[in-house]
Amino acid sequence: MNINANFKFFWLFVLVTLIIFIRASNAFVYPILHCEDGWHLLAYYLEHDDPRDIWRFYNGYLSLLPNIASYFASFASPSTTPYFMAMYALFIGAVAHTVFYLKRFRRMVPNDHLRAFICLFIVIMPLGNQALFSSTAYSLWHLLLALLLLAYVSPVTDEQHRLVWWSEIPLFIFLALAIYSHPLSFLALPLFFYNLVTQKGWQAKLFCAALIVITFSYLVVGVSPGDTRFHGQISIMELLTSLRLIAERVVFEALFGNPLRVTALQLGYASWIYVIVGLLTFILIIIGVLNRRYYDKRDVAHLAVIILFILGFTLMSVVVRDFLSEVQIEPWEQRYFYLQQKFFLIAFVIVIYLAIKQYKWMQRVGMIMALSIGLLLNIHNYVYKYPSFYTVAEIGKQAKQDLRHFETLTDEQKRQDFLIFWHQLYKQRGCF
Repeated sequence: MNINANFKFFWLFVLVTLIIFIRASNAFVYPILHCEDGWHLLAYYLEHDDPRDIWRFYNGYLSLLPNIASYFASFASPSTTPYFMAMYALFIGAVAHTVFYLKRFRRMVPNDHLRAFICLFIVIMPLGNQALFSSTAYSLWHLLLALLLLAYVSPVTDEQHRLVWWSEIPLFIFLALAIYSHPLSFLALPLFFYNLVTQKGWQAKLFCAALIVITFSYLVVGVSPGDTRFHGQISIMELLTSLRLIAERVVFEALFGNPLRVTALQLGYASWIYVIVGLLTFILIIIGVLNRRYYDKRDVAHLAVIILFILGFTLMSVVVRDFLSEVQIEPWEQRYFYLQQKFFLIAFVIVIYLAIKQYKWMQRVGMIMALSIGLLLNIHNYVYKYPSFYTVAEIGKQAKQDLRHFETLTDEQKRQDFLIFWHQLYKQRGCF
C-alpha cells in the first residue's frame, strides 16, 4: 500500500469536496429537500421503518443506495435528517470526481499530475446543478459516473494475475450497489465484457463475470420494462436532434457554461453556437492529426469509446425522454447531458495534453487558464445568483421548522396526518 499516494488522494478528495460545497453552500447549510428528497424519500422513511422498504421502486426503477442512505438518515432527529441526506449526496459527488486519480487509471492516463488536474477541472467547471450535488435522490447520477469510470479499468491484480483482494472487494461492493441504483447501469456491460475477455487471471475474470450477472439481475428485478418510453424505432429527426444537443448542451455548455448557452439561444444566436462548436471540432481534429505520432493505440481507443458514449447516451436521452425541442432553451434538465459533458472534458484535456506533451511550460499555462475559466464562470453564477446553483435559504429554514414541529407531535394520528400533508406539499412544490 502506497501511503504517499493515499495521502495525495485524500487531499484531492478534500479539495474537490470544498469546491462542491462552496459553489452551492446554501444547498448544504439550508437543505431544501430538493424534488424527491422531500416527498419521496424523507416523508416516506419517517413513516416506514421496515428495512425491506429500501427495495421500494420510484418511477419504474430501484435506486438502492439513495434508499439506504435515506432510510438510515431517518433514524436521526427529523430536523437534522436533511443535513445527513445532503452530506451523503456531497460525499458521493466528491467520490465520483476523485476516483479518476486512483492509480488504476494510469492505464488510461499515466501522468498522475494530469489525472489530478482532470479531477479538478471537471469539478470546478459549473456543470449540472445544485440538486445533482446536494440531493440524495439525484446522487444516482454521480453513482453512474463513478460506475462507468471504474468499469472502464480492469480489476487490479498482482504479478501472478491474482486479484488484490484488499482493494477489489470494497470496490466490488461499491460497484454492485451502484449498479442497483441507476436504471442506466447497463451502460457498463460492454466494459465488463471487455475486461472479462482481456483479463488473464481467473479471479479477475470471476470478478467481471459476477458484475455482469449482477447487472443483468438488476435489469430483471430492479427495472420495470413497462415504464420505458422507447417506441421501437429511431427517426432521422431524433438523430439530428441528438447532434444539435451534443453541440449545444454537451460541447458548448461544458466549455462556456449553461447561462451563456441559454442567453445565446434567447437572443437568437444559436447559429454562433454551431459555428463555435464546428470550429472547435475542426481544430481538435487538426491537432489530433498533426500530433498523431504521440498517440498510441490505447489513446485512440479511449477517445473512440468516449465519442461513442457521448453519441449513444445523447441519442438514448432524446429517444427515451422525447427531447425534440423543449430542452433547447430550457436551463434545467442538466442531468441528461451531465455525464456526456464530463467525459467530453476528459477527452478534451487528453487531446490538448498530447498536443503540448513536449512543452512543460505550455502545460502549466494551459492548466492555470482552464482552472481560471472555471473559477470565473463560478463567480459569474454566484454574483447573478444563477438558479442552477442558487437555492433560497428561507425554503430550507421552513423545512427545518416543519420538521421541528413534527418532532413535538406525540399523537400517532397527528404525526400521520402531518406526513400526509407534508408529502402533498412537497410534491406540489416540485423542484426548486
